[in-house]
Amino acid sequence: MALRYPLRSPENHASPARWHWARRARCGGAGACLAIAGAAVQSVVRNPLAEPGLKGITGGASVAAMLVILVLPAAPLGVLPVAATVGGVLALAIVMLIARQLAPTRVVLIGLGVAATTTALVNVMVLAPTEIPVGVVTALLGTPYLVWLLRAK
Repeated sequence: MALRYPLRSPENHASPARWHWARRARCGGAGACLAIAGAAVQSVVRNPLAEPGLKGITGGASVAAMLVILVLPAAPLGVLPVAATVGGVLALAIVMLIARQLAPTRVVLIGLGVAATTTALVNVMVLAPTEIPVGVVTALLGTPYLVWLLRAK
């Protein structure tokens, strides 16, 4: 059986079992952070359907992730989520500084302006280089599907 299914050997079976709980803990932590962020955005905007893109948080995280991928391509994997978090917080700080009040309409309008600006910056960063790094596609889409589409043409 070990020759036909090498992944089912006892030494290979022990490692994924340990990783399983670590992945569950990370996923639970990420879900808790997303729930807290969503509740905060919905309470400030006073809209139960609000999402972080309304305040430019998603765009700020995308810009920071793109900068890390393009400027520091050999950076360790742990740098990317930290940079994205910092970018999202900076975008939120910019929105709050410009809004100066927590009036829902004002926050949403300024947030949409920041979101549009950051989307334009990400598009410029993606289209500017002659070769699109796979890390950029993976960070923005989650899979290197766009690279496959570009090669297919």
